[in-house]
Amino acid sequence: RSVYNDESGNLWVGTRGGGLNKLPPESGIRKAYTMENGLSNNAVLSLNMDHNNNLWIGVDGEGVDMLEPSSGKIFHFPRDLKNEEVLEFGNVYSICVDIYGSIWLGTNGYGLVNMEVARDKDGAYVLRKFRQFRYKGGEQGLNSDIVYSILEEGPNILWIGTRGGGLNRLNTLNSSFEIFGVREQAEKKFVDDDILSLCLSSDQKLWIGTSKGLSVLNLSYKPYQFVHYTERNGLPNNTVHGLLEDAAGQIWISTNQGLSKLDVSTG
Repeated sequence: RSVYNDESGNLWVGTRGGGLNKLPPESGIRKAYTMENGLSNNAVLSLNMDHNNNLWIGVDGEGVDMLEPSSGKIFHFPRDLKNEEVLEFGNVYSICVDIYGSIWLGTNGYGLVNMEVARDKDGAYVLRKFRQFRYKGGEQGLNSDIVYSILEEGPNILWIGTRGGGLNRLNTLNSSFEIFGVREQAEKKFVDDDILSLCLSSDQKLWIGTSKGLSVLNLSYKPYQFVHYTERNGLPNNTVHGLLEDAAGQIWISTNQGLSKLDVSTG
């Protein structure tokens, strides 16, 4: 369900029910992390590493896990936080670590969560910052509590892919949202509010995987205009789960009917 390649070449693989696997580049000897040795849930939905080389693990359950590779210990937040605040979130489908090292969690049902943790003088983890953005039923803000993808465009600007709430652009300085959805962007032919994946390519284009095909937005030009690719253009299937740019600038697309590569020069 999730894959992360760290700077040491370790491949971390999260599975839907078999926990987390660490695959070292040299030995090939797999190390497994499950509920039997510290993981809070065996369904690992998302992975990312923070600026202190701690691996954040999004699970299909309450809270979020964090693995300290230096000690091999797994912490579960908020349970293992020294603070006494009552925090309610979980089902973490996406993890973004921004340029400042702040952690952003996209959840299924709990909206968008922003948190920062640090060790105190006693060695315990404490909560330094916590914000939660929820759907408020028509008021200006996050447009859905189901967040499947988070991407940082640049300092203080995040793109949020939601299920049913379209594409949300967040200015983290003033917590303001700009919504790109079927209703709001009808004149720009925005095609689907079900966003499953996001990818920022090296030429500053935002690739958007939806349940009705692939969209692309050139962030260098305003007003924003969307270009779309569907089965009519050669996609094997319109449900786009994952997106990745390779070293040649081509876009790889995972769908319900296999894997595709888009030649961006020819379309």
